[in-house]
Amino acid sequence: MTDRNMPFDDPKYFGLPADARIAHQPGMADQLMREIAPLLAADGIDLTNLDDVDLDELNAAMARAIERRNMELITPAGDREAVTILTLYSIVYALDSGTEEQLQKIFASIGPEPTHMRPSAGHLTGVAMETLDKWYTDSSLADSLQHATLAFGYAETRAAAEDLQVLARKGRAFQSYSNLLVSHGGLELARAGAYLIYVSIAAIAAGRQLAVNDALTEFLPNKPLSKEHIDNIPVAPEVEQWIAEEERYEDFRFWLIDHYDDEDADEIYELFIERVLQALEAGLEPDDPHAIHPWLASVQFSLDYQDVMESVHAISSYVAYRVENSIDPSPWLELLESFETGVGEDPLAEQFRGIIDAADKVPMGDRLAAICQLPIVDGLRELGQWLATSKPVTTSQVPRRADIQRLADMIGIQAVGVATKPELQYEPSAFEDLMASSSTAPNPQMPYVPDRTKTYSVQSALEIPELMSWWTALEVLEIIELTASRVKQGPNAEAFIGEDLSLENAEHIAGMWIANVLLHYFDRTHYEAPAAALVINHLTSAMSGAAIPLIEPNPDVDIGVRITNVSYCRSLRYLHDMGLVQIQDGLLHVPATLHRPVVLGLSTAVQQVTELLTDFE
Repeated sequence: MTDRNMPFDDPKYFGLPADARIAHQPGMADQLMREIAPLLAADGIDLTNLDDVDLDELNAAMARAIERRNMELITPAGDREAVTILTLYSIVYALDSGTEEQLQKIFASIGPEPTHMRPSAGHLTGVAMETLDKWYTDSSLADSLQHATLAFGYAETRAAAEDLQVLARKGRAFQSYSNLLVSHGGLELARAGAYLIYVSIAAIAAGRQLAVNDALTEFLPNKPLSKEHIDNIPVAPEVEQWIAEEERYEDFRFWLIDHYDDEDADEIYELFIERVLQALEAGLEPDDPHAIHPWLASVQFSLDYQDVMESVHAISSYVAYRVENSIDPSPWLELLESFETGVGEDPLAEQFRGIIDAADKVPMGDRLAAICQLPIVDGLRELGQWLATSKPVTTSQVPRRADIQRLADMIGIQAVGVATKPELQYEPSAFEDLMASSSTAPNPQMPYVPDRTKTYSVQSALEIPELMSWWTALEVLEIIELTASRVKQGPNAEAFIGEDLSLENAEHIAGMWIANVLLHYFDRTHYEAPAAALVINHLTSAMSGAAIPLIEPNPDVDIGVRITNVSYCRSLRYLHDMGLVQIQDGLLHVPATLHRPVVLGLSTAVQQVTELLTDFE
């Protein structure tokens, strides 16, 4: 093997000086043997006693153990997977904007071991290869991806990317890691994988007439960082000293004082500086307009909506300041115009903030008791029992027909999987609901919502919005882990299905379910967007103390309005059945103990609702 092919050998590929050298450490073979010893033991081979072991058998076991070890080195989980995807986002943004300096900073911060804010080269490679396998074997993307070619970078990078691409078209890039590692080296392979992600998503974006950023978030969804990880992001002392000495943001502070009350200005400025420190630690330059999108992406990994909302507001305020005070304001103006809600005080955001402040004053014990009674939270315990061993799933990675009844019952839904659906469908369309007589709804609290008291027969779990919203939340929060054919407990399962469920985790699962169920039908008709917006605004107003009556279908209004109203009632029915919303004397009511998870769910859906409402108008 040549020196060029040695893993982690060539410093130039990761932004290091050309004369830098990688030191080879003595004892690495011993370390490798210690790492694979447990894997060999699983094959019945004890490294401390090889007297009776056949040499060919030992070599074969060694090969298998090293292969398994290599797979572990390229398969990040939990926060490490989230950090890896975030880093891929940053690389794509840097390549798309042509910011070479930013790109070199990112690669210079990646090495053989993962850090708090950067993946290892192996993790970067593994996620890239797994993603490329998925994209290149998706027939719906084939036409776009045939135009994806890496035409820049070192010759070695292009060669590695070409090998990767050939294997990805067969869905075999990930499983070929060991061979690719030998052929190209670890750092070169990581760079090639990241570059190929960029040219591939750019081709997909062009084929679908999307911005690269939008295509990336659609086809490589981010994953949330845990609150613990975010709270423990390290800040280098030299970064803090640099901020203090340069006082580079003092003018921004004065600008805030001119635009806000002193107390609000101080809070925005302090939060902004915290986010600046995190950006610098992640290799992002806050004064580069091209770094704003990856910066925003990094803060939006948090599941704490209040923190996300205030952080985005602080960053967007800085963008507004730069529009007014830059020699060339055009790139900052373009950024400002791209913000969906703009800068300034959004009334809905202010309502969210007020509700959360009030909710935090409710005793935590009362909040935990209330949320644990919700079927979507209470059902987690039985889910844990069901997943004591892995279970098969359909080719769509959803529960099998035979498991529908048990899973639906976990969250209080009466449904059974059948091979042939009876004449009455489980989930009537908005048009069928619209034509239905109000006499079919015996629930006196919700007289305009169809009856849900009977058991419904479905051919697929996909027909049950409440169940699929739960299933998706379980996957996103990594409570479950899906493969092509099975489901098993995920990395975060113990935190959710164990005996000591925290209030924070309970609120996360409830909030995620609310967002999912509100957005479930968005791909059907454009009437769903205003319906969801009505639910969000009405529940927000109700939690703020306003008297909000349930909308009643009116046969005399336009058909579009009637369909919107029915969709609105259907969404409220889901929330009502799950114990999150009550109807008292015809008025909407959310118990104070549940305000925080409801706000989390509504606010998670706001960004998509806003975008769809803009298109609708």
